[in-house]
Amino acid sequence: MKSVLALIDCRSFYVSVERMWNSTLRGKPVLVLGNNDSAVVALSDEARALGIRRGMPVFECKDIIEQHHILCYSSNYPLYGDFSARVRQTLLAFASSPELLESYSIDEWWLDAGHIEIDDLVRFGREIRATILQHVGLPTGVTLATTKTLTKIAGEIVKKYPEHMGVLALVTTPKEELDGWLARIAVDDVWMIGRKRAEQLNAAGIYTAQQLRDAELSWIHKKFTVVTARTVLELRGVPCIPLEPLSKPKKNIASAKTFGRPIERLESLCQAVSTYVARAAEKLRSQGSVAGSVSIFLTTNRFNTSVPQYSHSASRTLIIPTAFTPDLIAAALDALRSIFRLGFAYVKAGVFLSRISATDHIQPDLFGAYIPDVYARQERVMIAMDSINRLFGPDTLFLGSMGLPGERTWQMRQEHLSKHYTTRWREILEVSAQ
Repeated sequence: MKSVLALIDCRSFYVSVERMWNSTLRGKPVLVLGNNDSAVVALSDEARALGIRRGMPVFECKDIIEQHHILCYSSNYPLYGDFSARVRQTLLAFASSPELLESYSIDEWWLDAGHIEIDDLVRFGREIRATILQHVGLPTGVTLATTKTLTKIAGEIVKKYPEHMGVLALVTTPKEELDGWLARIAVDDVWMIGRKRAEQLNAAGIYTAQQLRDAELSWIHKKFTVVTARTVLELRGVPCIPLEPLSKPKKNIASAKTFGRPIERLESLCQAVSTYVARAAEKLRSQGSVAGSVSIFLTTNRFNTSVPQYSHSASRTLIIPTAFTPDLIAAALDALRSIFRLGFAYVKAGVFLSRISATDHIQPDLFGAYIPDVYARQERVMIAMDSINRLFGPDTLFLGSMGLPGERTWQMRQEHLSKHYTTRWREILEVSAQ
């Protein structure tokens, strides 16, 4: 039997999670905002029908929002992450083994469906869709094909043509019908084909997925890249991009955000940088790694030419790589103080952890005092802190340099934030019986 992959894609994921907790939102235009509530990061089909697009600045669609009374929500990432984990846990029941399930993004997963008979693929997809809706409450689309690229193509089809009811198996689609579908998909909608590559293909007379599939492979390989050639093969049904069930440890970890308001005081910048380091350190420990270098940057608003401009960055190398948050914060704050200048209104800062290696392969400096017992104690402290924060919510335990949660006026604006429901005990859903 040939290889078959299933792509499970949650529909309007952020909006769907918000609708889970507020049924009055169903059937109404809804926006989810990010970046200080200044841009649209997700939207419902009803909002899309009104002319709003993902990525639009809020000021550009303000009139539409007011005219149609569109409801807006700030991005609630902890809640979305929890629901993503629930979907993945549900999908494990459909995989022949955990190693055959890949998490591609917060709302997309690939699953090896090679153990399912060809004639049962549509039924299998419908079962997945119904189970996720029952267990998690989220609508999904399930598409099946022999390659990742073709499952993505099928995903575009089921979004545009509701008669498929969210499930499509291209494996059983006749060639003439498949040709028709590919002819309707613009080349810039093909997975792994970016905007610039699409422009180059258009200049060469290739405008659709069908034309790309039928292009001469040697010419594609010579004129473009290996990635584009692989895409051509994938469109022909030849698997070139395997499942990656285990995410590879990141070689660099960054944490950067625009402030809710401009910052001029060093104390507030220290709090922000400390918080960003703490978030990055959590990610570092979650993949079992340590970092050997900490970098930070500061910048003013380059779009506001009426105020003085300044931007700078600095790095600190650690003698012994670590994932101990206090040590990482100390290095970052030392770098911050070296580049901070009075008289500027800073709008963004960021932290960058690099020289990352595995925890069990710590390489100390020739003159560094590596004391295993000290590192073991630090590791136990971080494990306890991370466990408590996962159980009771972020910042249940935090370091003093991060400032009190209620007094971090520099934090990103989230004026339309819904409750966290499943990730904070104090915001758990309350039901009243009368």
